[in-house]
Amino acid sequence: MMSRVVDRRRVFDDGEKELFRKTLRAVEGFSGAQVLTWVVLENHFHILLHLPERQDVADAELIRRLLFLYDKTLVGNLAAYLATLRASGQDEAAAQKVLDVRKEFPEATLADLYDPVAMPPKLVKAHAELDRAVDRCYRAEVFPSDRHRVEFLFAQYEQLTAPLVAKRKTPSRKITLPVRL
Repeated sequence: MMSRVVDRRRVFDDGEKELFRKTLRAVEGFSGAQVLTWVVLENHFHILLHLPERQDVADAELIRRLLFLYDKTLVGNLAAYLATLRASGQDEAAAQKVLDVRKEFPEATLADLYDPVAMPPKLVKAHAELDRAVDRCYRAEVFPSDRHRVEFLFAQYEQLTAPLVAKRKTPSRKITLPVRL
């Protein structure tokens, strides 16, 4: 795999290269892909990957892999919730409900089904139930609105990526003022 930045600008300084390395290793640990070799230059990068055959993973393996990307508290909450879902037999019911409702509209495209003005009420309800199930993966109480959910998720993202972001040195500027005598 190879990727360039727009206009061949030089954007990868030492801090960004270190962030890239940490992110690459975290995604490698989560995905099961094996990075054989890689290089990051100032304006592009190369990665040689070995992608194993796709396979289902057990819950314990999923939880282990999630620890590459998320903190222990979040993954612990998810593991407990997943165990509860598995025990109750409700582990896939909400997601399957969304798929089942979508099948009720065979002539509709995804754009039709998810048009904010014309989305079928039954699909809106199925997605609301799925949202509540996913919300419980993050915390016990339901988010009061989409805005609250997005704010929470962005805060989680910032917390996740904060250790990866290299501190930038800001150049000090000397200001000389004219002296009047």
